[in-house]
Amino acid sequence: MSYLLLGKISTDKLASRFDQYRSMSGDQYDISIRQLHKTENKLRINKELKLISYTFGSFDLDLFDNYDQDENSVEIIDDFFQDIEVSNLDTDKVAVYLPVITYLAGYCSHSAHKNVKSY
Repeated sequence: MSYLLLGKISTDKLASRFDQYRSMSGDQYDISIRQLHKTENKLRINKELKLISYTFGSFDLDLFDNYDQDENSVEIIDDFFQDIEVSNLDTDKVAVYLPVITYLAGYCSHSAHKNVKSY
């Protein structure tokens, strides 16, 4: 007689993925299919479009999330970009991705411009 010990199956990766779904859907325990698809798209885009400098390595996106912070923390981010230089080698290595990055940058700026009120 063969049997399966369910304790031997690891579900840590699956549980962590569902935790990401829940946290990106407003920390609700039950999420809708629409929220699941939106979250999965965000996670896939985040995985594919990493901010990478061939000189300094990859950047963490949490560094740019300063929505809830005060003005003093913005200076830290400005100091971070002060030492970054872009060379021709950097642009040559990402030349394949430039149309996609340009399109996404345009979409993001257009969306941000619609949401920001001009004075």
